[in-house]
Amino acid sequence: MADNNDESPIQSPEAKEAGAIDEHVGKCIRIRRQICGISQDELAHKLGLTFQQVQKYEKGKNRVSAGRLYQIAKILGVRTPEGRITIDYFYDGFEEKALQEMIKSFSKLEISFLRDLQGRVHPNKGTKCDIDLTMLPDSHNSLSTCIKLPCNS
Repeated sequence: MADNNDESPIQSPEAKEAGAIDEHVGKCIRIRRQICGISQDELAHKLGLTFQQVQKYEKGKNRVSAGRLYQIAKILGVRTPEGRITIDYFYDGFEEKALQEMIKSFSKLEISFLRDLQGRVHPNKGTKCDIDLTMLPDSHNSLSTCIKLPCNS
């Protein structure tokens, strides 16, 4: 059974409110809809919804079900290079954005700790801890996008 104690920007299954991932998906829906030149009214009509519901999806106020997201992808012509309908487009970039938000919240002590770990040997695995320090902010004003901690698996 998976350990659900990890804090994540993706909300737990018990959460009823929309979260960061829902906002990201909604933003992608809005962008794609605008690229296609379709109004909220038109999209809502094709989905059998009110424009207010589409507006709530786009603002990340309401979660979009997998089935509904597939319908949206189909209407908005989101396809793989092979021509298959895909919902991946709506999730692209979320992990990087969530990681950036997490890094912004690091304290100076946490950043110092990660810098100290660089190059140390993991006591149980005998492998070096590879941390991409270029991704850590020098201060809270600069931000990078990724931290790799393969020794923490």
